[in-house]
Amino acid sequence: PLQRQKQVLAVMKQHIPHPIHALDLKCMTPAQAETAGDTAFDPHGGGQGVHIRRIQRNKE
Repeated sequence: PLQRQKQVLAVMKQHIPHPIHALDLKCMTPAQAETAGDTAFDPHGGGQGVHIRRIQRNKE
């Protein structure tokens, strides 16, 4: 992970089941988070793609 990601990873690592090489972080205000719903942030897929499908499949 990048240096700026290490602080976040140090806190979240126990909640991440697999090794990762980087984190994509999206910071939101509480108001933005309320309207965003319960979706994963995928900056490269526009809400589509392998990562989103895998997350949705794991929720089922």
